[in-house]
Amino acid sequence: MDGMSRAAGSPTTIKFQGREYLLRGLSAEDWGTIESYMLSLRPNPLAIAQDAAITTSIRVEDEAAKFTDPRARERFLAQAQRIIEKSMELALAEARAKNTVSGEEVFEFLQSPRGVAYAFWVCFEKQYPKEFKLEQMFELFEEMGDEERSRLADQLGEASGVGSLGN
Repeated sequence: MDGMSRAAGSPTTIKFQGREYLLRGLSAEDWGTIESYMLSLRPNPLAIAQDAAITTSIRVEDEAAKFTDPRARERFLAQAQRIIEKSMELALAEARAKNTVSGEEVFEFLQSPRGVAYAFWVCFEKQYPKEFKLEQMFELFEEMGDEERSRLADQLGEASGVGSLGN
């Protein structure tokens, strides 16, 4: 019916681990799940900045203790405080900027064994809950050959409407 199965989100049969599964492609919600997972893999710039600020504050206090002139000490502490605050502002801006994942990043992730495994796990979890654990899926995709992994990725892409015959 000229692509109607993809438009309707019809499931496709995928052979995996010696069995045939009827899987639906990735939905908009699933793409959001993949984005959330990718974001969870990133280091938290706020936590890093906070740790750095604490370490810096300790060093600043150590250095401030060396001042004999109270006014010079206060100026030093005030300047250090401004620097620490500016660093935290920059970290917050960085955190906000890194709060999304680009299409290019998703594409790269889905080219990796871990990315294909995660996308498959998301699909399996919807239709065959508890059939595979996430870590098990990661191991299976790491162990399989490039050709098999590519075949499965292509099938999932076709089912999702984003494969070579899809969008």
